[in-house]
Amino acid sequence: MKNIVFLLSMSLFGCAWTQPTLNNPVAVETKKNSRLPSSYDACAEASDTQGGDSIFSICSGDRASVNQRTGTVIGVNPRKKQVTIRFESGSIETVGIEYVTANKGCYLKYCADDSGAVMQRAGVIIGVNPVTKMISLRYNSGVIETVSAQHVSVGKGCLRGYCVGERAAINTRVGRIIGVNPIKYYISVMLDSGVIESVSQEYVAVGKGCLSGYCVGDRGAVGSRAGKIVGVNPLKNEIALTFDSGVSESVHIDNVSVNSLCYQYSANDYRRDVETLEQFTETFTTDDRQEAELERARKEAAKKPVEVKKEPAYIPAGPEKNPGYLPMGPGAKDPNAQFCYLRSTQQKCEELNGICQWIPPTSSYCQARPGSTDPNAIFCSHRSSQQKCQELSGVCEWTGQASGYCQAR
Repeated sequence: MKNIVFLLSMSLFGCAWTQPTLNNPVAVETKKNSRLPSSYDACAEASDTQGGDSIFSICSGDRASVNQRTGTVIGVNPRKKQVTIRFESGSIETVGIEYVTANKGCYLKYCADDSGAVMQRAGVIIGVNPVTKMISLRYNSGVIETVSAQHVSVGKGCLRGYCVGERAAINTRVGRIIGVNPIKYYISVMLDSGVIESVSQEYVAVGKGCLSGYCVGDRGAVGSRAGKIVGVNPLKNEIALTFDSGVSESVHIDNVSVNSLCYQYSANDYRRDVETLEQFTETFTTDDRQEAELERARKEAAKKPVEVKKEPAYIPAGPEKNPGYLPMGPGAKDPNAQFCYLRSTQQKCEELNGICQWIPPTSSYCQARPGSTDPNAIFCSHRSSQQKCQELSGVCEWTGQASGYCQAR
């Protein structure tokens, strides 16, 4: 009678057990789905027995890959720790779970369906095994390969200030970053020639930011060759330039002279003081946070009803109307544009009853607080008023929204 009750309970509620792991580091647990108790829904879970907390689960019906083949799981064998797969070729094969990757889940930054690159080949990640740390990719050529994650660059995110999608230079070659490798600190770059190259981050100059006073966009020279700075490398103190002849080269910062500064990074921009990789990384982490905060503010503002306001009357410039305002003429500087370039100078803006308005990624200006009047903010608040700014030898700088400000030429 007891045996009958035991068998009945097993048939109603399914069973769960763990295979011994004396000779295999992968422990497998098989479970039946109580909602649909059929063998087709069987799953196997592999856990990391080497001190990690990773778990790899694969079920019948999942997409799976083994070496250079991919297909669909049609069954699991918990006793032998095996998975049966019907491959795209039509063949069916049973293999050990340690050789399988599944088209789901993530390992570190590597997730199924992300783009990825291995050396000179790019494709899509079609399988991940977080326990064995293996990644399967289907390259753009159609070839499938399963490799250790340490050889793969993932096509998203950033690595110490270098981000996917940004311009980059490797010695004499320039291109765009298509992947970062957080394990070996490698960067994969799609060169303008169409070739993919994956190298250590220390050999890559990224097309943004500044290093010891030299910024991307500045005009520079190496000896008798003049050109434009297209990248900075804070790991090796190198500057990448594309010379007027069309040739590109990365050289040590001591061998570069700067001729003129770009508009994107002013002479007083705090980013020109960056000297280390840590400072470089923190600079762009801070900018990302500011951009995210402004983006949230823009979305909130978009939800509110738009109020149509009458254009304000012209208010003459001068200390009696706007303390600290300097009329803009040839060679003159505009304090409203200057006070906020350095974070340490925000106090000067506040002393004039102003508030710093940041405009990522590169500039800012001191605008009037509510209730006070700032001609620099009013002159460009409507496009029809640009002429008033031009009469002061100024130019309107638009923020991309419905406002702007008048700054010195």
